[in-house]
Amino acid sequence: IDVGERKLQIQSRGIQVSLQEAATSKCVQCPVLHMEETVVIPAWSEMEVMATMNGKPHPLGTWVAEAAVVGKMGLVTARSVVQSTTGRTPIRVINLTQQPATLHRGTKLAELEEVDECLIAATEP
Repeated sequence: IDVGERKLQIQSRGIQVSLQEAATSKCVQCPVLHMEETVVIPAWSEMEVMATMNGKPHPLGTWVAEAAVVGKMGLVTARSVVQSTTGRTPIRVINLTQQPATLHRGTKLAELEEVDECLIAATEP
């Protein structure tokens, strides 16, 4: 995996990867996830970290966090559904580099999009 070039190499075949940049804002009032505390993610590993939801509208409820590249550090957040009543949520971060990476408190991890509660209820068994 070459995060800088956004390519996944499988044997001799290269696949272009498209990820949303965490720092790019398409929604002015969408809540965002920020690191709750500073953590070090070891090389070639993944970790669940605690994130704080903030922004408007009020961040409590059900949200989708899209997969995103975090800055230029070679870190990627996993796409996930976030259900929160406290404004805090765990999110998985993957370090695709050969070096440990430090995520500082307050670092933006992902933007959230509201999930329609009617759609959730309709898909539950």
